[in-house]
Amino acid sequence: MAGLVLMGAVGVALVSALCVVLPRSRPGTSILFWGAWPGAATALDEARRRDDTEFLYEDYLQNTKTLAAICQAKYRMVAIAFRAMFVVFASYLALLMTG
Repeated sequence: MAGLVLMGAVGVALVSALCVVLPRSRPGTSILFWGAWPGAATALDEARRRDDTEFLYEDYLQNTKTLAAICQAKYRMVAIAFRAMFVVFASYLALLMTG
């Protein structure tokens, strides 16, 4: 039984760790994102011509919200990975003690 728990916990820990290091994306684009260029340059130039500082503020705000959502999702995966590693450790000790 402890062996199955050990294998399952190792699998969960590995998948969680992979989810942390794999790149994430969210819907929407920002002029600050390199992949949005050169199209984003047009929007930025138009905002500059209109002297629209609100455009930059809104873009920074959206970018911050996007990054925060990505970080929160990654933090959840880190927490799951650590819990799974605790289960791995406990299962391994149980296997050692039961022979």
